[in-house]
Amino acid sequence: MTHRLVQAPEPPLNLAEVILYVEDDLTRRVLEEVWGSQSRQVRVEVGGSSDGVRHFVARPQSGSVRVRGLIDRDFGVTNRPDWRETSLLVLDVHEFENLLLDENAWEAFGVIGFVNQAKAEASKQIYWLD
Repeated sequence: MTHRLVQAPEPPLNLAEVILYVEDDLTRRVLEEVWGSQSRQVRVEVGGSSDGVRHFVARPQSGSVRVRGLIDRDFGVTNRPDWRETSLLVLDVHEFENLLLDENAWEAFGVIGFVNQAKAEASKQIYWLD
């Protein structure tokens, strides 16, 4: 009898406790990397834009899965004080990518190599700051 290794299929959406919709793939990848093993409890999906995320959060929810959305503040106002009571979380920064510039946050997660790499890349892009 021959045994072959079969890759397990991606778990269905309903196995996660929370589905978090974000605007783009970069945000999804960063959150999954930072959360690591907790990413089984929170499934991060891409909504495509703030309007897309709003659409998924507004849809009727069924079962025990909670649906949440995380969007950039852009030129609006954050709702961070209300995050425990709302399904749509509006960041307190203009863009999610602003959070990637905080080297103390990355060091707190133990990602020192990333900090050095980010500094090197930023030094190449300094022209846009002038």
